[in-house]
Amino acid sequence: MNHLALETSPYLLLYKNNQVDWYFWGLKALQKAAEEDKVILLRIGYSACHLPVKTVQEALKLLK
Repeated sequence: MNHLALETSPYLLLYKNNQVDWYFWGLKALQKAAEEDKVILLRIGYSACHLPVKTVQEALKLLK
């Protein structure tokens, strides 16, 4: 599980078991990125659109 497992939004909970360690947008995410000197990948999703889901699935296949 990732950090979204602690959220209450039904949409965000769809991604709680995703391999990406997603954070809800906020200060905690910004601090973590700054501490680790990493870029922020911002995902703006919409549950009625299949393209974001398909994109993540394809990206994870490439990582394997």
